[in-house]
Amino acid sequence: MLRRAPHHVEAKVTLGRLLSESSDGAERSQGVATLEAVMRRDTGLALIACAALEGYYLRIGWREEVDRVQTRARQLEDALLRGWGERHRLTANDHLTAYDLPPTSLASLRQACARRSEVRRAFLVRKRTRFLREQPCVMLAVECAVPWYRPSTGKEAGETALSLVQHVVLPEAADLLAAPVEPRSSLMRRLRGVRGALVYERAAGA
Repeated sequence: MLRRAPHHVEAKVTLGRLLSESSDGAERSQGVATLEAVMRRDTGLALIACAALEGYYLRIGWREEVDRVQTRARQLEDALLRGWGERHRLTANDHLTAYDLPPTSLASLRQACARRSEVRRAFLVRKRTRFLREQPCVMLAVECAVPWYRPSTGKEAGETALSLVQHVVLPEAADLLAAPVEPRSSLMRRLRGVRGALVYERAAGA
């Protein structure tokens, strides 16, 4: 799992933390308000805001606020644990939409796919999740060619997909994962049915 690209939520956490430690009362209030807003969001970054707020409220002795922040942190930790499983698998039953990359990022991914002769197709989709819905889950699904005389275990395709992930630069903070896909699987049929999801297809005979 990789975290890519700076995002405004991360910037807000950093700004809120800095302002909450300011000697200026107005700036401290602004920082705390910023962290409180992030803490309410359905994203793993809210845990960082929780930690900053807990430290702040401990320093000023507001025990009730400390308890409230700790309760929210436990909720987020539970969501992270529950969400781990759904973010590490891709199935034909998932709700999927195409994920748009900026032109330069898309070109870089396509070039990386073209350099790997075993790559036949690559799809980039966003998966709808039950937990931490404001934290996008992006999946790079890769189909690899396997010689007819060698059974496919999915291991090589998985390794190829993981290597290609390094060439994907997302325009936001998101969880980016790789998944192999078999050519005649229900998942392949599902991916081919998602408009705009196909980001690379090797030309016949290439």
